[in-house]
Amino acid sequence: MSNTSQARSLLLGHALAIFTIFVWGGTFSATKILLQDFAAAEILLLRFFIAFIFLCVLCYALHIRALAWQGLGREWLFMGAGLSGACLYFLVENIALSHTSAANASILVSISPIFTAILCFLLYGKRLKRLFVLGFVLAVAGIFLVVQSGGLAFSVSLFGDMLCVLAGLIWSIYTIILQRIFALCRGVSHLAITRKIFLYGVIFTLPFGLGSADFSDLSRFF
Repeated sequence: MSNTSQARSLLLGHALAIFTIFVWGGTFSATKILLQDFAAAEILLLRFFIAFIFLCVLCYALHIRALAWQGLGREWLFMGAGLSGACLYFLVENIALSHTSAANASILVSISPIFTAILCFLLYGKRLKRLFVLGFVLAVAGIFLVVQSGGLAFSVSLFGDMLCVLAGLIWSIYTIILQRIFALCRGVSHLAITRKIFLYGVIFTLPFGLGSADFSDLSRFF
């Protein structure tokens, strides 16, 4: 790959990362609003069902085939990713947003990278570099100042805030599992991998969503 191609690829990667940050940040406020009419598990189920349908349509349009059964050894990884990243993380986060502010959630969940680094150290012996720790502290401080509009006021909701920290830890576990999946499935479309993870996410979310759904007021869905 030429230097020009590498530069374009790097630029595209950064652009997509920035776009992801905008979308991710908007979900905290959107979920906070939706919680006025929907239960946390209902939002989770609807969110991932719609996302799974969209992924199916996208894969069909791009002629990407669904991943077949990978054998129990690998399939457990997809199940683990669906349970952690596509079910438990968002379930815990949605419940947390019922007890704390979107600003608190956006700050506390952002500590996920440090959890990921600690897990990598415990599992693979990868040491935390000083620049990583410094960058992490500066990033969290920046997020804090932005969401607090430059002020230093920070209202504490112990239960909701602790759930946000737990959500960050769950996301770190999902990240570790995802790295393992990508390492074992080299050359496989990431869209196909994501669709399979979302399929398991919908399956694991289904009992929570249906269990908390109020079918007596279907007007909420329209």
